[in-house]
Amino acid sequence: MQKKALVLGATGLVGQQLVEQLLADEQYTEVRIVVRRAWPGAHPKLKVQQVNFDQLADYAAFFQVDDIYCCLGTTMATAGSKAAFYRVDYTYVVEAARLGLAQGARQFLVVSSVGADAGSPFFYNKTKGEMEAAVQALGYPQLKIFHPSFLDGDRKEDRQGERIGIAVFNFISKMGLLKSYQPVTDKTVARAMRLAASENNLGNTTYNNLEIVALGREK
Repeated sequence: MQKKALVLGATGLVGQQLVEQLLADEQYTEVRIVVRRAWPGAHPKLKVQQVNFDQLADYAAFFQVDDIYCCLGTTMATAGSKAAFYRVDYTYVVEAARLGLAQGARQFLVVSSVGADAGSPFFYNKTKGEMEAAVQALGYPQLKIFHPSFLDGDRKEDRQGERIGIAVFNFISKMGLLKSYQPVTDKTVARAMRLAASENNLGNTTYNNLEIVALGREK
């Protein structure tokens, strides 16, 4: 079965890897991305739409695809405020999911986070948990949520704290401790999402960090 895919967050770590992999995947005849700024490069299968994420509904027709991959996400440091963070990690994600379902998408695959919990006292985890609950309530035929730990990859911006955390958790996981929190590469998460899209499990499925590593590992 040949399908069309849409990627949100295509300029991020996982999103970039995902676009590259989807373009090489023969089951997809078309890969669409929505971006704020011009996309560098072209491909026969790639369709690019520059958007204002605050007005996603204006681009509803672009969401007429089979599978939607959502890798949207920011940090408090980048967002600058809780309100701005919430707008990216909750509002944009839920609106994209809503638009996709209304346009006939059958599957929504979204990157969340370890510790996502709507009842958490921590704003980051709480936001991720609320996003998951809102997307689940939409009733997608297939919803797949991914809970990666620290993301390891070549970031454009310097996140010294994150780099230190990755090094520490890599060391700890090699010692056999806290293995479920071992850092995972952007390529591994992207591959896990792409392969999970072919799994015909209906309803809501959540992949924890160890499951992401196992599914996305290069054979």
